[in-house]
Amino acid sequence: MRKIFPAVTIILLIIFNFSWSQKYLQEYEEGYKLFKEKKYIQAKEYLEKVLLNNPTHIPSLKLLAEIYTRLNRYEEAIFHYKRVLLINPLDINTKINLGYVYAWSGKYDRSIAIFKEVIEEEPENIAAKKGLATVLRWAHRFEEAENIYLEILKKDSENIDALMGLAKVYSFLGRFSIALNLIEKAIRISPDNSELYKAKGEILAWQNRFQEAEIIYRKALTLNPRDPEIYHNLGNLYSWSKKFPKAILAYEKAYQLAPSNTTSLLEMAKVYLQWNKISHAKKVLLKILKIDSKNAQALKLLQEIKQKSKWNIKQIIDKFIEPVFFILILFLVLIYYYKKKHILKRRNKFYQIFIQFLLPFLLFITMGGFALFNFVEMIQPYADFYIKILKLIIIGILAISFYILARFGSSPKQRKNVILAIGAHPDDIELGCGGTLAKFKDQGSKIYGIIFSSGEKGVKALKGKEKRKKEAYKVARYLGFDYLWICEFKDTELQENIPQMVKEIEDRIRQLKPDIVFTHSPEDIHQDHRAVFEATKIASRENVSLLCYEDVRTSHEFIPNFFVDIEDYIDDKLKLIKFHKSQRKKQYMDLECIKGRAAHRGLQAGVKYAEAFYVYKIVEK
Repeated sequence: MRKIFPAVTIILLIIFNFSWSQKYLQEYEEGYKLFKEKKYIQAKEYLEKVLLNNPTHIPSLKLLAEIYTRLNRYEEAIFHYKRVLLINPLDINTKINLGYVYAWSGKYDRSIAIFKEVIEEEPENIAAKKGLATVLRWAHRFEEAENIYLEILKKDSENIDALMGLAKVYSFLGRFSIALNLIEKAIRISPDNSELYKAKGEILAWQNRFQEAEIIYRKALTLNPRDPEIYHNLGNLYSWSKKFPKAILAYEKAYQLAPSNTTSLLEMAKVYLQWNKISHAKKVLLKILKIDSKNAQALKLLQEIKQKSKWNIKQIIDKFIEPVFFILILFLVLIYYYKKKHILKRRNKFYQIFIQFLLPFLLFITMGGFALFNFVEMIQPYADFYIKILKLIIIGILAISFYILARFGSSPKQRKNVILAIGAHPDDIELGCGGTLAKFKDQGSKIYGIIFSSGEKGVKALKGKEKRKKEAYKVARYLGFDYLWICEFKDTELQENIPQMVKEIEDRIRQLKPDIVFTHSPEDIHQDHRAVFEATKIASRENVSLLCYEDVRTSHEFIPNFFVDIEDYIDDKLKLIKFHKSQRKKQYMDLECIKGRAAHRGLQAGVKYAEAFYVYKIVEK
């Protein structure tokens, strides 16, 4: 009997363990099935039961991490991937997945470190290299990302992911034509890949080529009709082009295909708010909070809606419309005459005409309107309808007037600097710092320029030299240069005339006493540009700040450390380039290329458009 009892116990334990393992394996299978059906919440519950019984079940840990990733709950996904690596530190695929999740949660440095660790372990791991390049791209470290993609393509010129990733890098840099060529090449290699059409649609959308982008997205849908991201991108496209009903339908379809992802619902709510359909936006936000009660963006938007709804706008207008708007009219008149000179400094003739003639007329009509509807109220006390219509017209006139004054009448702090801009050829200053000079001029600074050659080698015609000089003077007049000197040194031979150029610059610095001198960069590959930098460096050795601008021939070694926001002056910069008609066939004079570079520098600086400089020295006066 004593011998039988232990044997029975062992048999019972084996039976129990077998039945227990069968149970959690069944639960894992059920969870996996629900995951494939995109029922992530229900799948998560089954997998958590498996891990409660077997905490080291790696397939459940991986699948649960993937579910949390798809639900945008990145911290929980990271936790479960780390649990997998504690059990199996050599699991390369899990490391790669963890790298992506860190990136999606915004922890780019941690993500990059993980991908580099994998590459150290397996130098030929293409998946890790693609992951590293992708995260570098997301982190706006475009040059590093470009190098890795090119390295992959060197070994495999038809690598689809590398072609697509490199195209996106060039899109961010504003080099759209190259980006589209790469995508087209990838499509020729893999014509049934919906991801490639999706990427092409994004590139076209970034160029505001909305109709073409829509056609490409539709093509992607024929290849993969159940991809929620394509519908989400279509929603973005319609939202940007103000086609709100179509945007709503696209976001709704994206949500139906991925009901656990609230991103499309959130964008839908924003479209409703733009469309001024507050109640619809509120319903969508409440729907989001049912799925994710801690969604910060939904809570914030809902709070903003509640705050706005506390105000009874009709009561406020009825009570304050006359005294408030009468005071505003008087205030507007005072601002107009106070700011008139500054407003008229705008170089756009339309705004000059509007401010000088139309705005006073609008103000006169507004004053007359108030007098008229007061008279109507006296003789017809019940003519409320006509009075309200008249008030609406007056409010519209005031809104237009105040918009013009707010947009073009606000004067930034006047910085009465003296600026000296120096270039080798007639178009160099405009390419390097045209927007910055326009901004300084509008702020009240005095602007002077020196151009050391007429750029005669850049034109074929005999009269090309004089034509280029005329173009430079047109630029100077448009920008409001206080004076522009054009010297007669020979084009491409400035290196031989550095002493004479030093003397010319020294004379101007003694004469003008500039606060800031702008010139070429020492990293420029054009010999004339480097010569001008050397001359300026010597001549500016004393009490003056020296900033180096970049242009089309500046090498990759140029690393800017000072940016100027030119969002309000990008059109001025492009117009300056247009004045150089003799150079319009040059590739570097392409307006989209110039705008793309300004956008790239703006991205680095955190603004829409910027010009970049290297501060060679700064002198505080």
